[in-house]
Amino acid sequence: GVFQIEGDGAAEFLNVVTSNYAGWLEDGQSQYAYLFDPDGNVIDDVMVYRRSRDRYLMVVNAANEAKDWEWLNGVNDGRYLIDREIPKRRIVPRVRIRDLKDERGVIDIALQGPLSRDILIEAIGRENGPTLDSLERTKFCELIVSGHQLLIARTGYTGEPLGYEIYLTGEDGRWLWERLIELGRPIGLLPCGLAARDSTRTEAGLPLYGHELAGPYGIDPFEAGFASYVKLHKPFFIGRSEALKSYLNRNREVVRFTVDSEARPVRPGGAVLDRNGAVIGRVTSSVSLGPVQVGMALLERIGLGEGEEINLLNEVRGEAGKPTSRLESGDRVAVPIYGRIAPRFPTRMPISDGGE
Repeated sequence: GVFQIEGDGAAEFLNVVTSNYAGWLEDGQSQYAYLFDPDGNVIDDVMVYRRSRDRYLMVVNAANEAKDWEWLNGVNDGRYLIDREIPKRRIVPRVRIRDLKDERGVIDIALQGPLSRDILIEAIGRENGPTLDSLERTKFCELIVSGHQLLIARTGYTGEPLGYEIYLTGEDGRWLWERLIELGRPIGLLPCGLAARDSTRTEAGLPLYGHELAGPYGIDPFEAGFASYVKLHKPFFIGRSEALKSYLNRNREVVRFTVDSEARPVRPGGAVLDRNGAVIGRVTSSVSLGPVQVGMALLERIGLGEGEEINLLNEVRGEAGKPTSRLESGDRVAVPIYGRIAPRFPTRMPISDGGE
């Protein structure tokens, strides 16, 4: 979903509803942030783009679009409690929130990888090359190319050091898509969907809402390894008090792990065991990447070092909990899969200093 926040109070509104500090942004800059409810639960993770002093884009997860729209409008209208300590606190002044996907059919095309710059310059014209070259990570520009309006951001959720997300309307999107495929296919550009993106973001250690963020285990940004995007120095944002408690009392963490490719596939929801066979966590994501499997897991302890041995136990499909004394020929039992703790982020993954 793509929402536009408009009005003189747009920056202040975003400072209240998101965990990052929108006041740091200048025109053409973006930042990653979280939406919390007053109890510190993560509603969604979002990207915020400053188009001008009184116009910001907020890009939300498609699966959470309706929920986020209702939450933001409810906060703006004063229908929802935003501070349990000061129940009468409200947003002042109000802003205008527009759904650009609904109004104009705005979509996002993500062009990621080491050749993305070269392909995009060919698609939008070499005369726009200097503008594209000037974009540092998380910055964006707005261009009119052959009558097509494009917002091009040096952002992405694949872990690639170089990549772009292009926001444009449906008709403009069809034009750009066809040009990218035509120009990029000879040098290896392939269209792909969210399953392919999921493999790259897992390899990069990036959390996905419902897996390493919120979801069945209620994972918060501190546990996910993204504390720098929660600006606890701000005097107030929705959920700040509970977020501070989570930060001070953290006793869980998300880790990355690797498994040899010859091993059976590791499935999300599987148990993580230490070397002594004690359950210490649950697998949240796992993908096969050529010679290895790479995954992430939530551990109920902090501090397992890189290279430490773990065992992963998939849930047995069918009858479960049968005592060993009753096992018969053909019964299936879970067999541990050997793995090791990997660095939280690959070395090729640029890590934010917290200012994005």
